[in-house]
Amino acid sequence: MKAQRSPCEKAVWSILPTIRCETAKQLANLGLSQRTISERLGITQPAVSQYVASKRGTTIAVTAGARTLIQSLAEDVANGKDLNLNDRMCEICTFIQGDEKCTTVNRQP
Repeated sequence: MKAQRSPCEKAVWSILPTIRCETAKQLANLGLSQRTISERLGITQPAVSQYVASKRGTTIAVTAGARTLIQSLAEDVANGKDLNLNDRMCEICTFIQGDEKCTTVNRQP
């Protein structure tokens, strides 16, 4: 019997990197430097570089609804709004997990 991954484990390996990837790209499009993005998202600058170049965090196809939430998060981060980043990421992750149109791009057997 193959072991099942928990929803949170799936989120850590595919959904969270996708959210970070899309958020980093939005922030870069808004003119923030990779260093600033890394500081505001609490991740390393090399991770930001990989996200912006689509070398990481591209296993989930993001729907329009999730993209709207990510855009809102990116705008708040870019504007320096005081927010709880973990809560916002969790909100987006929960949305993606509940979105029937969410598909995995690179499925693992």
